[in-house]
Amino acid sequence: MYSDYLVNNRFYLKEKISIQCAKYNKRFGSWSKNHEWIELKEHIDIFSLNNNEFIFTQSNEHYIYWCDMSIFVKLRCKSKSELRDESIDKILK
Repeated sequence: MYSDYLVNNRFYLKEKISIQCAKYNKRFGSWSKNHEWIELKEHIDIFSLNNNEFIFTQSNEHYIYWCDMSIFVKLRCKSKSELRDESIDKILK
């Protein structure tokens, strides 16, 4: 399922989004209890992925976001075929 959307450990976004997630606290070796809003623009650099969550890296920090991944990727991310079509359109212009 994710193989249709994941390209070189990245999800490419259809549009800019803001998500509420927990930050990894290196000092304590655990996730923060307070969630913060993170704005993501062009892509998400995936560190780890499963059905209910993904861990991603932004600005050398790890964040975790809990969600239904099948819904998230279909609504928020570009598929490989969409990325390919965009690339072809750029070449043909």
